[in-house]
Amino acid sequence: MRILSIAITLTEFLMVGCSSVDPTIEIKQLAASGDVMNAKLKFKALVEKEKDPNLERQYIQFLFEHKQYSDFNRQARTFLAEYPEDKDVKNLKFEFFAKLATDAERSKNYSDANYYIVTELTNPEYAGSSRWEKRQTEILRKWYEQAKEEKDEPKQKKVLSEMKNLGFENLARNLDPEVFKTIEDQKETPESEEQN
Repeated sequence: MRILSIAITLTEFLMVGCSSVDPTIEIKQLAASGDVMNAKLKFKALVEKEKDPNLERQYIQFLFEHKQYSDFNRQARTFLAEYPEDKDVKNLKFEFFAKLATDAERSKNYSDANYYIVTELTNPEYAGSSRWEKRQTEILRKWYEQAKEEKDEPKQKKVLSEMKNLGFENLARNLDPEVFKTIEDQKETPESEEQN
């Protein structure tokens, strides 16, 4: 009787041990060997089968770490719609947009860099928001200088108007008082026409 009881306990122990095995081990090994695409497919299938938020969070982290940014962004957005207070995924999403803004600035696409800062990176929930608020001034300056070098007056006006709308009126005025004045004059003209 005692032997049977020990055998049952041992069987239960082995069953529990098997169920607690990390199901992502094989996936991580696949990715480590360089087969990221198959690893991603297996991970996705596992997440869809298990419906476990912790596993989904790991999957989102996996996508980010392996530069599967399009899938990462889609998965993170879906996850945050269901779990809006999840700090781990929120922070990953901020890191993703910080990378996009950095890449955009590096490739001199200042319009996009500014867009990511305004829409995502100045969020008070993001620990790096104050750093991006400071960088925004420099990005706006570079954007205007680029328009000036291109001798593209409509673009210059657009950038200065964007600065003003974002609360950087002094910067806009100091960068090019003459062009800034033409923007101000154009805004006043329709009103004076309406009065006549």
